[in-house]
Amino acid sequence: MHRSRGILSTSLWRVVRRNNFGILATDWNQRKPFWRHASVKIEPRYNLVFTCTANIEENGEVRECGHRSNHEISKKSYHETVVIVRCPECNNNHIIADNLGWFSDLEGATNIEEILKMKGEEVVKLQIGDEIISTEDVKKLIS
Repeated sequence: MHRSRGILSTSLWRVVRRNNFGILATDWNQRKPFWRHASVKIEPRYNLVFTCTANIEENGEVRECGHRSNHEISKKSYHETVVIVRCPECNNNHIIADNLGWFSDLEGATNIEEILKMKGEEVVKLQIGDEIISTEDVKKLIS
């Protein structure tokens, strides 16, 4: 059900409509909306937790970064496009998904699961029904 209310003030007319999804208001003396409640579609997201294995040079010695970080990526991007995340410690870029074939050195792998499987490493996936697992909970589960 829509309700309209008009406000008359010094010959300026303003219409405010309220509905179940938000408010649609028109600006003074205009018929164009200046604010509209957007219908927002919430896209599924993945929470990625990984340990950086990039070699970094520190005080003349080369060592593995070893920084554990957490990144949130969209499910659509992971399965359809290219996803690159940056380690916050060493600023090294990591290819997480390449569904467009931009990187030829992946030997046909399209995502981090396939890349790690080729290297003989383990990938842990967590899904608990329809519940959203917080970043803190993921850190507790994996550490």
